[in-house]
Amino acid sequence: MKTLPHLIKSLKLNYVNPNITEANFPDDGRRGKVEIIDFNREPTSEKALKEMNGKGYRPATAYELLEWAKDNWNGKDWVVALGQTWRGPGGGLRVLFLWGNAGDRGLDLGWFGPRWPRVCRFAFVRKDSRELEPRKGENLDASDKELLLKAIEGVEKAVKEFRGVFERLKNV
Repeated sequence: MKTLPHLIKSLKLNYVNPNITEANFPDDGRRGKVEIIDFNREPTSEKALKEMNGKGYRPATAYELLEWAKDNWNGKDWVVALGQTWRGPGGGLRVLFLWGNAGDRGLDLGWFGPRWPRVCRFAFVRKDSRELEPRKGENLDASDKELLLKAIEGVEKAVKEFRGVFERLKNV
């Protein structure tokens, strides 16, 4: 895995906030396929997290954002990664975001919490099965329901096989 300074250098940015360091944003090793979400409004950090959690996503880490940006960022969009925070000297939580403006490109820190401008996009990663939380049936889309039905069928089959083995062992 690439280090934070290597990822930053590969983006050829005009500006990098000096507080964006491996000490402040340690690599937790998570890597997933980043998807960029445009809320088309000004969400708070909490509302963005809640909405996407309900859809089976987690926020991208700093490393996931930067690895995605190397080949996919257009250098113009403002893209926020809410998956890692750093508590600055003033006590507030900060998160990374990429920005582009009039040909300049940068990596800076924004405040976690307040409303994000409409121009911001957000980097999220679909949760794997270990990260998913149970959801109510009415919130499932068709593909979720299909996967759930297949999983239930698999469990039912395993239970039948287990009962058969148990019955045979009981009679021995």
